[in-house]
Amino acid sequence: MKRSIPQATLQAELKPGPVTEWALESLDVAQRRVYPASLKRGEAPDAAYQEMGTAIAIKRAALSGYRLAAMLQDVLGP
Repeated sequence: MKRSIPQATLQAELKPGPVTEWALESLDVAQRRVYPASLKRGEAPDAAYQEMGTAIAIKRAALSGYRLAAMLQDVLGP
C-alpha cells in the first residue's frame, strides 16, 4: 500500500528546531494516539485502530524525511 504525503500538506509541522524536540513530539503522539488507555494487552486492536496507527506511522515517516532533507540542505546547500 503506497501513500503519498506531499510536503505542502505538512508545512505547518516542518518548523525548524532541535532533533530532541521532534523526538518529544513523536513521543507525545505515541502516548496520546497510538497507545491509548482503551488498548488492552493481549487483545488484538480493531481494524479502525490499525488503520489509524498506519496513517500516523506514514505521516510521521514522511515528516521525518522532509525534516531530514531540510537539515541536509542547510548543511550541504541546495
